[in-house]
Amino acid sequence: MKNKIFIVSAALALILAGCGSKAEVAEESAPAVTTVQTTEATTEAVEIDEKPKIIGKESDKESVYKIELVNSTGADITEFSVKSDSEEKYPANMLERKDVFKANEKRILYYEMPEDKEDDEDTDDGNAFVLTPEYTIQIKFSENKTAELHNFPFDDMKEGTIKLEDDMVYLEYKSILSGDKVSTKESESMINSKNDDSDAHEAVTESYSEYNYNSDSYTYDDDTYSDYTPSYQEPATQAPAVQTEPPVVQTEPPVTEAPTQNDPNSGCLDGGLFY
Repeated sequence: MKNKIFIVSAALALILAGCGSKAEVAEESAPAVTTVQTTEATTEAVEIDEKPKIIGKESDKESVYKIELVNSTGADITEFSVKSDSEEKYPANMLERKDVFKANEKRILYYEMPEDKEDDEDTDDGNAFVLTPEYTIQIKFSENKTAELHNFPFDDMKEGTIKLEDDMVYLEYKSILSGDKVSTKESESMINSKNDDSDAHEAVTESYSEYNYNSDSYTYDDDTYSDYTPSYQEPATQAPAVQTEPPVVQTEPPVTEAPTQNDPNSGCLDGGLFY
């Protein structure tokens, strides 16, 4: 009986030992499970806030204008200069050396206003009259073209767009005073036409001043006179005219008869005796 119990116990022990080894093998052969977190790819463009380049020297002084300008002329700007009406010539280029204000580029213009100039004459209240200066901007393009923006409104704008049409630049901006959108196209056209007429008048005046009246050829009514040399001829001498004095006509004075008086002795002799 004891032998049977021993055999059964041994068999159970072997069975349990076999199951344990199989469980260990199964546990070792089971693949490891790992969790992977994935992120969805985005196609949205990342905006980079780039600070616009400047024209001039950056400053926070109250006397310095700060204007945002966009070059919508379709051409690169190589020179940019601002002149007030108190200056005779344009100052130096406000762009850095080899710097180009490219087409469709945005820039920040810093311009320090000149000191206020006062009129010599005082007003009725005794205060000097301060003149508001006018500004003109000269722009040179990479194609060796030059244009001007007249009466630049520094006091009435914060941002604007420079445009080009028929070799004429003009400005579009939002007015600070009225809040309306303003275009200087019409005013620039009028100024350019006036300047063209003035240039034509100066050219004609200059041509007249340089005209040589001693030229070798003159044209009048389709008749050409070549090598014309004016000459002076003395008038022919004539014998002096003999002046004859008019004959003197002597007229005798009229004979006047003495008036007859009633003389008592008239016609009487010797005491009134008649013969």
